[in-house]
Amino acid sequence: MDSLTSEPNILSRSPSPSHSASELPPVISSIGRTGEACRQVLENDDILQQIFEEFDMTEELNGDDSSNRHSLLSAALSSTTLLGPSLDVLWKTMSSLIPFLKLFSSFQDVNGVNMIYGSITPEDWTRFDNYSRRTKNFIFSNLTSINEIHVDPSTFTRLAGRRSTEPLFPSLRRVTYPREALRRADPFPLLSSSVERIDLAEVSQDSNKALALLSMLSGETPGLKSLNITGTSSITTPLLRPITQLKNLCSLSLGRLGQAIDNEILQWIASLNHLTCLTLDFRTQDPSITTNYPTFVGLNMLTSLSIAAGPSLVQLALEQIESTHLEELSITTWGTSTGGPRPHRRGIVRQWTSFATVANSSWNGTLRKFFVKHESPISGTIQFLDVFAPLLNITTLEELEVKQSETNLAIDASQYRRMGLAWRNLRLLHIDCLPHNSPDLMDTLQRFSENCPNLTSLELPITVINVPPNLSPEIISFHKLKFISFALIQVGNTLAFARHLDCLFPNLIRVRSIRDSSVYVEDTIKVFQAVRSCERSRMFALRK
Repeated sequence: MDSLTSEPNILSRSPSPSHSASELPPVISSIGRTGEACRQVLENDDILQQIFEEFDMTEELNGDDSSNRHSLLSAALSSTTLLGPSLDVLWKTMSSLIPFLKLFSSFQDVNGVNMIYGSITPEDWTRFDNYSRRTKNFIFSNLTSINEIHVDPSTFTRLAGRRSTEPLFPSLRRVTYPREALRRADPFPLLSSSVERIDLAEVSQDSNKALALLSMLSGETPGLKSLNITGTSSITTPLLRPITQLKNLCSLSLGRLGQAIDNEILQWIASLNHLTCLTLDFRTQDPSITTNYPTFVGLNMLTSLSIAAGPSLVQLALEQIESTHLEELSITTWGTSTGGPRPHRRGIVRQWTSFATVANSSWNGTLRKFFVKHESPISGTIQFLDVFAPLLNITTLEELEVKQSETNLAIDASQYRRMGLAWRNLRLLHIDCLPHNSPDLMDTLQRFSENCPNLTSLELPITVINVPPNLSPEIISFHKLKFISFALIQVGNTLAFARHLDCLFPNLIRVRSIRDSSVYVEDTIKVFQAVRSCERSRMFALRK
């Protein structure tokens, strides 16, 4: 099927009058013009059937996916050399088993039920294998296509008979079921030793398919390296127990499963010798459910940790993890301390400072990304570096995100300056808290421009009110910052502000704030950039 050489005289066949070339995308020959041979290909049904034998494109396509697929179709029609690679791309990621079932000549509607009726011929299996071997990802959709049909369970039983001797999808690497997709789909034909990643979203306690699937993983997918499960509040420990048979995981994510993670689950996680990425979410709707004496001892290969839990559990995890080369750390906490507003604030400050201190003492030479979020509001004002000063010693830091949108974190120009001097490798700095004014904003931005040459994304909780009317003639910047965001832009002279930003960061793509005034600033910067581009083109032309 991947070559047309078996039909040397196929172009001599008469074009089918029932098919019009205008119905297909334009095909360009190797020299860039529509060729006579290409036209004959487009008009010949025999060739089209050979190239796209049983190919189904009835599903709804979103975004640029449709145009990309039609471009691939055009490429396949243009040259038999491109046919194989084009089909590899077209069938690499699928969202339904239906196109594969339609490859069987015996798959039909029998009294309103879609099923394989009759025998499956060797030719059917050859055609099926020719496409299934190209599929590497099955990413099911939450949306039910208008062309989706109900398949009788007996069909999957027949497929399972062949899967017992050889995998149906020998190249499959990833299977993803978002939300309700697992309920509608039949996951079992997809399981094979080649599968390396499985994603299950919003798994509920009453999902028999989920329980059966998790029970089969250790036996059917011995090569599984990544498992991501997002549950609901109803999940309990027995549903997760089967996954403790998996021994070779490199990445594990258990989201919203706090009530199902007990000591046995934690001990199994700690025993995973190859685990490098771990995400644990201990959120639960029942605060009375707790993990008694949890242990995180082990995990000496970990490079990425994301944990959402109460502060004490987070602290315990950070202190017990044995990895000395953590690169990414994400912490989400909630809850309040006992006492009034002032004791509560002091308690939160101690917790955050403790997190930063452990990060500095344990992963000073390796940590590149640090994210921290507290989901409960905190009264009063907290000095930013009173909490996060230990992080200034981590010179390897490339990304820092702090999200305390209901907290007043005070940050003055001197603190921003210290950050820029300490983190010269910084690529992303996002601080989300209650807005504050900064009379030295331009000086702050200039320091970041000078000290952090790799910075590409900057989000500051600053309300822009006043900017100098004139630019400093000393500022010459080639900085590569692409995105900048402020809390509010209330400056009167937005043109002057746009000129300052354009001068400091000439490669800006987006400027954002809560107010729409950022759109005007961004558009003005684009005008400046367009003028510079035209001037460069003019000067280049003069040199010729």
